[in-house]
Amino acid sequence: MMESEALGAELKKSREEVEKSREEIRKLHAELSQSEALREVVEKEAAEQVMRLTESAGQREDIMKENETLSMQVKELQNKLMALHREKTDALSLKAQTVEQFNILAAQLKAKARLVCFSLCLSINSRGHLFQ
Repeated sequence: MMESEALGAELKKSREEVEKSREEIRKLHAELSQSEALREVVEKEAAEQVMRLTESAGQREDIMKENETLSMQVKELQNKLMALHREKTDALSLKAQTVEQFNILAAQLKAKARLVCFSLCLSINSRGHLFQ
């Protein structure tokens, strides 16, 4: 009988160990399920982050291209502005030269007109037609 009790005790101990193992397996299975669920959430978030980063990279590239285009336009406008400034300076210089020439020619014309008038007056006066 002792042998039977010993076997019964061993059987009971084995059943307790099996039950503990089953409980441990249930806990591990629950943890595994949680881990898999968390992994799926993390994978989904990572995929969304990759999509956002990819989109941001595309936007960055578009912005860089637009910036390059705008920089070229700014340079072109600066060149045009410099050319217009040179043209304005040239036009003002030409205007000043023209005004100076006009003033010189007007003075010469006025001097010639006075000379002609004076000559005419002398001619008339010398003939005696004037002031007699």
